[in-house]
Amino acid sequence: MQPVQAMVAASLGLLIWAAVCDLRSRRIPNHTVVALAALALPWHLATGTPPGTLGVTVLLAALAFAGAAVLWRRGLVGGGDVKFLAATLLLARPGQVPEVLLTVALAGGLLAAAVLARRTLAAHPFVLLAASHPRLPAAVARALTGCSENSASVPYGVAIAAGGFVALAGGLSAA
Repeated sequence: MQPVQAMVAASLGLLIWAAVCDLRSRRIPNHTVVALAALALPWHLATGTPPGTLGVTVLLAALAFAGAAVLWRRGLVGGGDVKFLAATLLLARPGQVPEVLLTVALAGGLLAAAVLARRTLAAHPFVLLAASHPRLPAAVARALTGCSENSASVPYGVAIAAGGFVALAGGLSAA
């Protein structure tokens, strides 16, 4: 396996793992974010990113971190999302950042709509009646009614991972 392919595989694995963790527990492990950020420099070196461009990438990731931290302080996003977004942007070249952020925003909007639809559907009397059937497994009943501590939150790590896929695809096409 070539170094670039190995880094793509590792990065994809980390992006997917972060999304799965966020879906399951609404938490993104710090070690996953650190590992993703640690892959950024070798990724850029392997794909031929010019040194000056790498500095701009770091600056843009830091600005995104600062902006997302403001959203975190206001309770609009989780701290893991802030760190994961910055680490993911480290994989992007500066020209890709708007495309990555647009992907994150669109995927996040779709996720938010899905969470809202699930909450609305869960309140429907038929769904409540079906979920109360005695032979229905508890996990299925919870999925139908949205009864969990995280049912109202949006797993934004999934949207950020989608942006990461865009960053990796752009890096491969530039290599």
